[in-house]
Amino acid sequence: MHRLLFLAGCSTLLVPLFVFAEDDPDPEPAPSPDLAIQRLDDAATKAKEKDEKVDKQRKQLVARLEKMHAGLVKRNKEKEARELKDRILLADSLLPGHGLETKLTVPKLLDKASSSGKYRELLHVLYVPQDKASYMEFSDYGLYQGNTYAGYNNLSNGYWVYVAPRWYIWKGLK
Repeated sequence: MHRLLFLAGCSTLLVPLFVFAEDDPDPEPAPSPDLAIQRLDDAATKAKEKDEKVDKQRKQLVARLEKMHAGLVKRNKEKEARELKDRILLADSLLPGHGLETKLTVPKLLDKASSSGKYRELLHVLYVPQDKASYMEFSDYGLYQGNTYAGYNNLSNGYWVYVAPRWYIWKGLK
């Protein structure tokens, strides 16, 4: 009888431990935004157009990064929030079959796309691989005030930089 009471007492002590445990613990911590974008790029590059798995991966990553961005904004970390917003726009442009097509890391790619820091606050990222014939691997086109280009609409005025195969449209000069 004493053993049953002892076991019953122990079980009541263990229940609160289970209450605080996570329902679905993640065996691997979430990767850094740059690593996550690189993984998405690998999947997008290998995928065929209309690959739902890659599209789902992109949407999940963008949602996770937007949540991180909101947290940075809430904590008044403006510089980090702005840098993360650039990465969100880059990640959102990675559609199945439309990878980055570069060996540059994400930070180096964004640095090149900003003309080595000349521009700030990314507004749009446009996948236009056919422009490589006219603009080569890299072109700092400068200010352009058109609001449509290559099938993209409602574009903001900004400074355009081409890093094949994408146009990066920046809000302003640093």
